[in-house]
Amino acid sequence: MLLRHLNEEGQHRLLPLLKPVNLKPQEILYKPEERIQDIYFPDNAILCMLTIMKDGRSSGPPPSAAFAS
Repeated sequence: MLLRHLNEEGQHRLLPLLKPVNLKPQEILYKPEERIQDIYFPDNAILCMLTIMKDGRSSGPPPSAAFAS
């Protein structure tokens, strides 16, 4: 959806560089300290950022939040 807000020139320059990918549920896209190789622009998904702290606690929405109505 974000890409739809680009002007025509921006879309013309960027779209040829993009390729669709299928992601699996709970797939980890980025890990701490790893270099980011790819950027994702989901068009029909919900992504969640979860942070694991040094003491093992995590911050992010509870698992049930993804299925709340």
